[in-house]
Amino acid sequence: MRFLRGLVTVLVLLGAAYAVLALIASPRPPHAYDRYLQTGVSVLAHAGGNLLWPDNTMVAFNGAAAMGADVLELDVHRVAEGEFVVIHDATVDRTTDGTGEVAQLSMLELRRLDAGYRWTPAGPSAAEEGEFPYRRAGVTLPTLTEVLGAFPDKAVNVEIKQNDPDVADALCALIRDQGAAERSESMEIVRCSAVQLGPNLPVRGFDDYPIVAGHEQ
Repeated sequence: MRFLRGLVTVLVLLGAAYAVLALIASPRPPHAYDRYLQTGVSVLAHAGGNLLWPDNTMVAFNGAAAMGADVLELDVHRVAEGEFVVIHDATVDRTTDGTGEVAQLSMLELRRLDAGYRWTPAGPSAAEEGEFPYRRAGVTLPTLTEVLGAFPDKAVNVEIKQNDPDVADALCALIRDQGAAERSESMEIVRCSAVQLGPNLPVRGFDDYPIVAGHEQ
């Protein structure tokens, strides 16, 4: 009997605590980023639509925007002189006609690469023969600054690929300096740096992310 009384007491206290918390709790205030999204499910263009166009290029981002995508998702690396180039891999080998590590190349060297050279509708191919509709079509690697400037009314999801606190700090500073903090969301920056990102740069885990992503390689 004493055990049952104790159990009842604990349950009553827990119920009372829950009731108090329910009364004082309030929903997360909406972030400015959310106003760029549709109510309910929003459409995120992964790398701009990587099986529709050469991924992480202006061709892809223009196509995704024309199709009405709510969010442009992209990947960035910081290059030798500090600029952020939009590319997924740590090397340029898989998607361009060049070779080498992105972080060791200058922006001038990256500009000379053909970013559509290996693209096919089934994904990048290392073959030299076959159907390559964007090969030698003038497709280049853009910078993050260029993408943010070209789509001032689009939400942008930035995935940083380098696990380096200094790179993360620089990315946060660039987004703030471009006045794009309210429409930029970083999914990976939190694992790279513990910097104060400021009130206008949202960082969320996947469980909190109100977007259904498209195809993932």
